[in-house]
Amino acid sequence: MKSSYIKRVLSEIVDLFFMLIVTLILSSVLFFQFMNKEMVQVFPFILIECLFFSALCFLGYIHIVLNYFILNNSVDVFYLCFIFVVFIFEIAYYFILENFLGGTVGHKIFKCHVVNIEYKKLNGKSLFIRSVVKTLSKYLFCIPFLTIFFNKNNQTLHDILIKSIVIDE
Repeated sequence: MKSSYIKRVLSEIVDLFFMLIVTLILSSVLFFQFMNKEMVQVFPFILIECLFFSALCFLGYIHIVLNYFILNNSVDVFYLCFIFVVFIFEIAYYFILENFLGGTVGHKIFKCHVVNIEYKKLNGKSLFIRSVVKTLSKYLFCIPFLTIFFNKNNQTLHDILIKSIVIDE
């Protein structure tokens, strides 16, 4: 049976919270490795921005777009590195957990998992593509997630592209 909207949203919130904690730990460690005297003064603000970036998925991306493309300011290498690290971490999180453990932390808590439309386990290539598209969707202001409301199988864009569905266990 297909998973409900509520279960999918709640499992994604759990996954985002889990990634938020790990991202904050990683960014703090990275930050302290490369910190200089000027950065010490803005560290609390960077942590707050990291928190919002992880929770809302695209705040850091907006920061770069606004500064570089709209305001014609330079972009701090730290932000670029941070966004790249978070992007790779999110792809790895979804891919590794879904491929090797059968689901993300959120999926495990809400007892659902991803299968193809024939209700068979997805292969590694499909899960990797799903992970990349799912992560990219967050950087597109989560608009591709809205497809869940317009099809009978509650599929998001990344599910439609690889012909997968999220079902209850």
